[in-house]
Amino acid sequence: MAHRLSIGIIGAGGFAAFAAKAFLKVDGIRIHAVCDVDTSNATTLAREVRALVYPEYEHMLQDEAIDLIYIATPLA
Repeated sequence: MAHRLSIGIIGAGGFAAFAAKAFLKVDGIRIHAVCDVDTSNATTLAREVRALVYPEYEHMLQDEAIDLIYIATPLA
């Protein structure tokens, strides 16, 4: 099946990794990019889900290949 929904994830902590793996279980979804203030966390998650890494969320928001942004950052 062709990808129908491309997701960008802001935040790359434990819950983001959990959510990314859950998204990938749905046919037609792919993780296109990951962004986090800790670039090493973003890189680790991006490798796991075969995604791009953006060091700043503003650049990710400009990526026209992304259909949906999932925000997975701490509440406080």
